[in-house]
Amino acid sequence: MPLDGLAAPTRYDAAYDLRSRKGKRISMRFVGNGSDSVVERGPEDSAEKYLLPIPLLTDVVDPLAALARMREALRTGLAGHGHFTIPVFDGKRRFDVQEHAVTREIREVGDRTLPVLHLALMLHPIAGFRGDDGETNPDPKPRGLDVLFSDDGNFTPLRLEVSVAWLTMVVELAGRCGPPAPCKVVFD
Repeated sequence: MPLDGLAAPTRYDAAYDLRSRKGKRISMRFVGNGSDSVVERGPEDSAEKYLLPIPLLTDVVDPLAALARMREALRTGLAGHGHFTIPVFDGKRRFDVQEHAVTREIREVGDRTLPVLHLALMLHPIAGFRGDDGETNPDPKPRGLDVLFSDDGNFTPLRLEVSVAWLTMVVELAGRCGPPAPCKVVFD
């Protein structure tokens, strides 16, 4: 179900190009049906995966919409006042993103030292983590996700860090973007 007090669109599409598979794309359509929303395959989907059962695809969001919900939870004060959970579906796997803590810190991000809000989260696997599809799937263990947001009222996502198996993925915003400079993201 949608998080109390947070925006929940009645319909949107999400599409992701699959870097490891040229010409393949995950396309999802999130459609409202009254008080709930359900994810379906989108018109551009070229994935050869099956969808999960409908109850696991009800009232979920895609990973980028989950990031928007985290920002909204910080903006509205929902984060830091108890635990919130964001149900997420990435086109193959279903997991819950659960808040553990919010702290104010001074951190180095890129080449700057600045005040940030550190949102400590836990990713809880629900379905799609062990398959017989011939692909390497992440292990079905909960894992921490740390997200740093600017502490300036804009709540700009600055850094995400998550460990999957033996790999730690870090994504940092390399600088402000917008006209005329394009957005730059650094992957470590």
